[in-house]
Amino acid sequence: MVRAQKNFFHFAVLTLREAIEQQQRTASNDPNVLRADYATISQDVYKNIINLLSSALPSERAFESTQRILNPGPEDVAEMTVVFDPDEFGLPQHYSTVEGESEALEIVRKSETVKGYLSSHDLQAVFLPLSTHTALKRIQHHEGKAGLACFDMDSTLIEQEVIDLLAGSLGPDVEKQVSGITARAMRGELDFKASLRERCKLLKGVQASIWKDLEQRITIAPGARELIKALKQKGWKTAVLSGGFTPLALWLKGQLGLDYAYANNLLVSEDGKTLTGELDPETSIVDAQEKKALMYAMADGNNIARNCVLAVGDGANDLPMLNGAGIGIAFNAKPEVKKRAPAGLDTSSLTDILFVLGPDVDPPAQ
Repeated sequence: MVRAQKNFFHFAVLTLREAIEQQQRTASNDPNVLRADYATISQDVYKNIINLLSSALPSERAFESTQRILNPGPEDVAEMTVVFDPDEFGLPQHYSTVEGESEALEIVRKSETVKGYLSSHDLQAVFLPLSTHTALKRIQHHEGKAGLACFDMDSTLIEQEVIDLLAGSLGPDVEKQVSGITARAMRGELDFKASLRERCKLLKGVQASIWKDLEQRITIAPGARELIKALKQKGWKTAVLSGGFTPLALWLKGQLGLDYAYANNLLVSEDGKTLTGELDPETSIVDAQEKKALMYAMADGNNIARNCVLAVGDGANDLPMLNGAGIGIAFNAKPEVKKRAPAGLDTSSLTDILFVLGPDVDPPAQ
């Protein structure tokens, strides 16, 4: 086992509070307030978070921490670094190892007390271990190879569920039937492969030319273009890994300038006019495990350390990818998915993910 030099949790804390009224944006002499011109995170909140983290493990005394505001604006974003040394804080010695650090981090992530406190204060936190935080800092200072960012497509990089749109072209009854199966699959109630095949059978007869029409109807998610542009400016590789379909995944790849696109292939009738309702048996179905395998293959192929891999998705079929990445974020995800993901963010823009990566990965200039 590899011994960590010093263990710490690094996480961004994002408030969801709206900006206070202009007349209330006055300077404050209160030392407990880090920012006075917007809804703020107070020093008391930081202290309470530290105490809760310390109790979750549990520690003999409160951990040490530092914090700084990353984003001045209506939604405060703060970065905290929580430091502990097992020898000093009465914690099990194996917490000094990389494996033990991961165990400790998992305890904190799953702590109902910690989650309850953050929720009650309209706060969200993304916890990162030492190895990932250090690797990201090396990237930002051009001392290491850039990272890999992998995204789900439907309801993540785009706002729609493509298979539901395909079903809608056959009428409301088919659309309702397919969307019901989709919702259950994304919550993890159904096997993804089986549910995909079931839904695809219902698409038999859809016009093969529908993809061009859908390109006009698809809405790219807020912040997606800016996030991808910022990552690419820093040298990151980017990919869409979709349980949806190849034509739109390739279209989205072109729209956003992604490096890779993987999705499923629907067969077309011999006359080329309609979809058969069958998946191509010659290609692998991009399900949960395939997404994770593709993510690792891209990382290894580009000589990118796995702790420098970001994965973002919203459905149950994204969980292996999210849990296998250095940074796995369930973005505006279903409640069942957020419970099982390493981290979750519920915000209006994908650009908020940049705060998790660090202040040196800024949104590109407009």
